[in-house]
Amino acid sequence: MGNSHKIPLKQHTPILHFQYRQDGAGLRATELKPKLDKLLHRVIQVPGNWLVGHGHNDITALDYKLKIKGDVTDDYLVASSIPRFVREEFQDANQPFITSAPYFADNEPIKNKKLDDARRGRMMQNVRLEFFSFHTGLIDAIEEWLPVLLAYENFGLRQSKGFGGFCPASFDDGGKDFERNLKKHPDFKGGLYYGVRGGFKAAFKKIDEEYKILKSGFAKESSQMMVYFDEQFGVDWEKPTIKRELVKGRGEPRRPDYSDDDRVKYIRALLGVAELYEFPRDNKEKITIKNNNGIDRFRSPITFKVFNETVYMIWHEIPDEIYDAEFTFTNRRGKNIRIKTPPKSINFNLEDFLLNHVDSKWNELTK
Repeated sequence: MGNSHKIPLKQHTPILHFQYRQDGAGLRATELKPKLDKLLHRVIQVPGNWLVGHGHNDITALDYKLKIKGDVTDDYLVASSIPRFVREEFQDANQPFITSAPYFADNEPIKNKKLDDARRGRMMQNVRLEFFSFHTGLIDAIEEWLPVLLAYENFGLRQSKGFGGFCPASFDDGGKDFERNLKKHPDFKGGLYYGVRGGFKAAFKKIDEEYKILKSGFAKESSQMMVYFDEQFGVDWEKPTIKRELVKGRGEPRRPDYSDDDRVKYIRALLGVAELYEFPRDNKEKITIKNNNGIDRFRSPITFKVFNETVYMIWHEIPDEIYDAEFTFTNRRGKNIRIKTPPKSINFNLEDFLLNHVDSKWNELTK
């Protein structure tokens, strides 16, 4: 006789997907199961009879079935900035939207009103996971570790920025269950939390502003990465060099190679590699970024989680391969320059940086 078990979830933030029109564009078993399998392999000694062949990334899949059910409530149009006249039209047409979101692509379809091409974030209710297995102990392990996984991870696109957050519906509203499970995850190194009012839209606005201030600067606030690297290591961040060489004048670099320059480094990459940088005030110049060692997407070492009206910021190890990596920056005329990320020997301490450079209203989450 097999064992089946149902776990109801509450969705806290919309989940972004490429094919939002498809019925499966919510939380997917194909994403959740490999993440859960990987965690279970790390935290328990998995008996051989629980295994069924190879799963993703050589993590051997575990012998249970997972079905996910739920009802769609809303599909939000999502952009980092939506012009006021477009927002007013959306309001008139009862089209749900999220602006000031930490989502840095696809604003063009919204501005040009090609809404079929725009990204959407889906919210659902009555979400429930249905697990089935012939191994009673495996169902017990899932019951214990699934809440830990959900407290620590998000799902879908832009998950490090807080999209795609789900938690067991049984978690208390005050966040005690959430925090206890978050701290139990083997990768938890520490975190900060910040209360907002106004649901996930207010949470996204806070995430967007905080991340911009830390990484690139926002409004009249300088990039905190720029400040930190200048003060701690005497290193200049990459932006003035990119601007001088590729954006100003005719965009003809006077010096194409900075890879051996100890003073100028591509420091923003340590918080996550971007695909392009835009200079809206300089002829709307776009600079594409390519890594010369094949690191195309590097997940940010900072993850934002949203639980009810609290934003959590948690940090992870920065992988070694992002250090001393060479990147090529290319402008629209095809001219480029090369800059390296800082070396590992610089001993960049992410925790020290965050604790001293975030908005002072963040509270520390003790380990």
